[in-house]
Amino acid sequence: MFWRLLLEVIFLGIILFAGEPFWHSLKAPKHLRGLLADPEELRRLIGHYEYDKLVAESNKLPAPPFGTYGDIIIIWDAAHYKSLASTRNLLLFVVLVILVASGWLGAWYFVVSLSVFLLLGLRELPVAAKNNNVNHLPSVILNLIQWRSHDAPACEEFCRRTRPEYRNLYDLLATYR
Repeated sequence: MFWRLLLEVIFLGIILFAGEPFWHSLKAPKHLRGLLADPEELRRLIGHYEYDKLVAESNKLPAPPFGTYGDIIIIWDAAHYKSLASTRNLLLFVVLVILVASGWLGAWYFVVSLSVFLLLGLRELPVAAKNNNVNHLPSVILNLIQWRSHDAPACEEFCRRTRPEYRNLYDLLATYR
């Protein structure tokens, strides 16, 4: 009996270790969508990086060898979401293995492990996970600034139709100059 309790404590430690980043990876895309939908947050972000510095940095970007700046943004987005999904899936596998092992110990051990895992999901997304999303946006902003300066209609079309989640960011960038 004692060995089961000891093993369950170890399992709970692993669930805490793997469960928290699992929930962060799961919630991060929703946070990014919320960030992109909030013009005030976008304004603060651009203010933090200083628009003039962003423009100067965007002027250093080379022209895309193939495709458009929109293609680069799509690749950046895909890499960002892929890294979140890969992390999430790996950690989910770890958690599922631990839940199965807890179930092997007994029904109550499983209930405790599952409850701890689900309770971790109720926590708010921590600042570090939010910063991961915020750190993704400067590369997008640089590409949008550069693209707008070379082909504003195509950039606007991209932000309004192809990737409407960037509409607010485009509108905000259009107010500068």
